[in-house]
Amino acid sequence: MTTDDIGAVPESPAALLDDPRVQSDHLRLLDGPDGVVVLVGVVHDHPASVYRVDSVIRSLDPATVAVELPPLALPLFEQGGDGEMSAALAATDADSAAIDAHGPRFLAALAGEIRDRSPGRGTVGRIASNALTVGRHALSCRLASVFGRDRFPTPLADEGIDPDIETPTDPATVAEHERRHLSRSFSVLRAFERPAADEIVDAARERTMARALADTDDSVVAVVGFEHLDGIAAELRDRGATSLSVDATSLSECAEK
Repeated sequence: MTTDDIGAVPESPAALLDDPRVQSDHLRLLDGPDGVVVLVGVVHDHPASVYRVDSVIRSLDPATVAVELPPLALPLFEQGGDGEMSAALAATDADSAAIDAHGPRFLAALAGEIRDRSPGRGTVGRIASNALTVGRHALSCRLASVFGRDRFPTPLADEGIDPDIETPTDPATVAEHERRHLSRSFSVLRAFERPAADEIVDAARERTMARALADTDDSVVAVVGFEHLDGIAAELRDRGATSLSVDATSLSECAEK
């Protein structure tokens, strides 16, 4: 999906919120010690999210674009693709950062979560299995970037776009489809208790991503799944950032910094 497919970018940051695909609840704006952080929530590979990412980054022109990817996977998405992560990296010549790192920081955060929650042995085993699966997927993405996607399956890159919306329609229809999808997803999460292993791994990932963002100088736009928005924002506040209201004025001021 190209920028031409999803519509023109707003002329100014103040106009971003005029589009139904970019609303204040899609974004979190934080003023940190080293610069402004804008978190953009996405439904992976949804056209509304692709447009949101592209328009926010082009309008705000940040110094850094951060994406919810392991560093090993970053080169594959830099080569292009249909999803919002590739759109984010293609929207600007700014520095890029893969913040979902499964390295020493993640392992330290994971150890902290395990220590605080004291899960059972079975849960610890599932945590290790989850972490290894993500590592294998990231390695597949790196190999695919070198040898081609046909030779290496890449689950992180090929989740696919819902066929019901593969042909873009008007912005309001696409935005409403995404909202219904989110509503169904969160309803399912509320109806069933999440496995403890998933909660622990996600908490460690959010702490790791927040730390990477806090270490970024100047302005940064970070593209993350909707389910991580509030967790990352809370971690950034714990590290000294202040939450700001998301409106036309604050977005315009963000673009000027």
